[in-house]
Amino acid sequence: MVEKLNVAIVGGGISGLAFAIALSKSTSNVAVDIYEAASSFSTVGAGIGMWPRVWEIMEAYGLAEALGRQQVATPGIDGLFKYRRSDLPHGIQVGRGKVSMKSYHRADFLRVLLEHVPSHYKTHFSKRLATYDDDPEQESVTLRFTDGTSATCDVLVGTDGINAKELQQKKSKSCSITRRRHGLENRFIDTY
Repeated sequence: MVEKLNVAIVGGGISGLAFAIALSKSTSNVAVDIYEAASSFSTVGAGIGMWPRVWEIMEAYGLAEALGRQQVATPGIDGLFKYRRSDLPHGIQVGRGKVSMKSYHRADFLRVLLEHVPSHYKTHFSKRLATYDDDPEQESVTLRFTDGTSATCDVLVGTDGINAKELQQKKSKSCSITRRRHGLENRFIDTY
């Protein structure tokens, strides 16, 4: 029996949860821990506009029906996308095209993602990453959090956006490590 791959997702926002769902559709041979710095899942921002290609991905991941119930009307969007040159002082319109963008309140979108993250994936709140160490001899990554706790994983996925200072500073070093047990070329995946 092949040992499960232990994946740590740092950041429980839209990117982290979407990655978790995508991973669940790709393989069942993973153990996933999602680490969120906040005390609960929450969002910042007003809304999300989803273009057709992104919608195709949502359909492939089985989210279309649930998202369809959350779609909101977008007053002021006339169904046309206006292309303009902005390298001139006043801008010049150079074209128009139909738009089929779907709009969502960010909190509703996050709620749909949460409903589709597999229940056996573990979530950990109030876990802000302080640092991590990649140990090629142990074939693991050790995560250290600001609350003094630590965890280990095989693959670290950074989805904490601009808050991921530690991940940004160390990613070039960690990407050169090879993971032999699971045949991985990189153990750090950067999604921002």
